[in-house]
Amino acid sequence: PLNTFACLSIMPSKSYGSVEDSPKPQPIHRHSSLLDSPKSPEASALQFASPLMRRFSERSLGDVYLNTSQSLGTPQTPLLKGNGTEKTAPAVAEEGSGNDSFIYYIVYALVNSIMCVPCLYGYASVIFSHPVYQSHINALSKLVILSSVVHQICFSIFSSLPFSIGQVQDAGLIFLSAMSTTIAKSMLEGEDATDEELVSEIVSTTIVLLGLATACLGAVLVVMGKFRLADAVAYLPLPVVGGYLAYIGYFCFEAGVALCISHPIMKPSDWGHLFDDKSLLLATPGIIAGI
Repeated sequence: PLNTFACLSIMPSKSYGSVEDSPKPQPIHRHSSLLDSPKSPEASALQFASPLMRRFSERSLGDVYLNTSQSLGTPQTPLLKGNGTEKTAPAVAEEGSGNDSFIYYIVYALVNSIMCVPCLYGYASVIFSHPVYQSHINALSKLVILSSVVHQICFSIFSSLPFSIGQVQDAGLIFLSAMSTTIAKSMLEGEDATDEELVSEIVSTTIVLLGLATACLGAVLVVMGKFRLADAVAYLPLPVVGGYLAYIGYFCFEAGVALCISHPIMKPSDWGHLFDDKSLLLATPGIIAGI
């Protein structure tokens, strides 16, 4: 790239309003013994630089000129002149880049919201699939969305990957659902499931324990990343990793069917609900859409 920038700096220093107004590229004479061989990378860069110049837009030309000036130390020639005002190549490049970046941020945010919000409602139904949570499912769904917002804000601020887009994954649904179901079953053992006070205690206990468990998991991941212990995952047998990923797919399919028929599917015998004509009719569109 440096040699390409070098050949671009040989172009006339006169400024033009647009690329179309610029004169046709003139032949470039090789001026270094390093370029004597026509097969050298430097000669190839000089050979193809002029045709590529005609394909650059104004913004691309400003970016290339900015890089050329910074790399080679050449003076910054104004690109636009008129009425006593001048804009240099860096100013044009930064102005265009800032406007485009803001538009990209808005588009990414809209796409991420459209994708995440429906998924989060489904995640809430999967995590709190036990019947005891159904009377509070509206508040629990909002709580899941709030936790996702906090997660994505932290991801956007502290992540070392500026090109990534934060989004909640479904890999942890298995454990969160199992934990909430286990808590509900243990607290309902020998108790009346219609007792509102008991249901409130179950919901509050589940929320606190799920939050503490998630915080502990985050702390462990931070420690593993700090001491570079993530390579230990490579020692897991491939069938173990493949089986876990396959079960995630089965679990999501099972949860999706349960959402379609409005009946929890917690064990293999619960698939018998599909033999009911109404349940089968409700589950068929969801299964087809999933496939």
